[in-house]
Amino acid sequence: PLSQDTNIELLEQVIADQTAILESVYGNDLQDVPQVWTLYKEVEGYYDAGMTVPDYITLLWSDDNWGNIRRLPLASERNRTGGAGVYYHVDYVGDPRDYKWITSSQISKIYEQMSLAVDRQATRLWILNVGDLKPYERETEFFINFGWNATRWNVDNLESFVSSWAQREFAVSTVVAENIVDIVRNLTRFNSRRKPELINTTTYSLINYREAENVLTDWATL
Repeated sequence: PLSQDTNIELLEQVIADQTAILESVYGNDLQDVPQVWTLYKEVEGYYDAGMTVPDYITLLWSDDNWGNIRRLPLASERNRTGGAGVYYHVDYVGDPRDYKWITSSQISKIYEQMSLAVDRQATRLWILNVGDLKPYERETEFFINFGWNATRWNVDNLESFVSSWAQREFAVSTVVAENIVDIVRNLTRFNSRRKPELINTTTYSLINYREAENVLTDWATL
């Protein structure tokens, strides 16, 4: 494997080569040509170690593949002309294990993490990795809505999103919709304890604190 210094030099050369290609098409002023550099996995480490990226390129900060944004722009990084954004996951295919097909991302968690992005001015571009879209239509819609108007949502009205979604999708009254809100809240909470694809025979203890028994009771009640 290459050393970190070699990787940084290689990536900086890649940026320089890509810049030259763009200049051959658009001319020497690339300020208005949209460009993004995604600081995903090891690339974020290269950036923190000193990799230079032209000021007009948007830096796309990433989560840890599990819905926790690893880092956001520091105060000294918020005046870049290219701005900053976020690459976020509700589905993941990769090491150590995949998770997909089963809804396990909480809207409250998405709200919390993307609110941090708004506070730290990482709003130029948001990308959501949804993988298999069907299980995540509701969460994807919230992500898009929040990106469109983040000021609309707060901790006091967040659940109204699921209530409105339920009324629209199932043509039910507000009373019935609140029951659906409760189901969705607990479904995603239980699934986010441990992604269903990662559960095995040792996940919940059979001998300590009635852990496995309590988990089964929660599901049975739901």
